[in-house]
Amino acid sequence: MSKCYTAITYTALPSAAKLIINVLTSFTEY
Repeated sequence: MSKCYTAITYTALPSAAKLIINVLTSFTEY
């Protein structure tokens, strides 16, 4: 169960980081 949870977090973290980077770059453009 914990292994599955860590796998989900490892796959979800990069996408979340990419989304945060996109938001930050959109804010810095203004």
